[in-house]
Amino acid sequence: MSDLTEKDLTEGGLYRAKNPRKCANGEFNDRVILWRSNTRVQYDSYAVANGRKYPEIGIDQFLKWAGHRINEDGSPWEKPDA
Repeated sequence: MSDLTEKDLTEGGLYRAKNPRKCANGEFNDRVILWRSNTRVQYDSYAVANGRKYPEIGIDQFLKWAGHRINEDGSPWEKPDA
């Protein structure tokens, strides 16, 4: 598996951590990119508590965290209703 680059990050893409952890609800701390700019991404994750603002971080930080993309076909990830 190759390392991700900035070009690999797409809106709607679902990514798994290099060292995935389970959240309190039993799901992994995967992240889906909601939007991105040239320098920042905003994401949603099972690790983001309900009612909390979606985190926004630098692309470099996201790439350090991300191990690989999960939905290789490019289909958007939708968080199931709880």
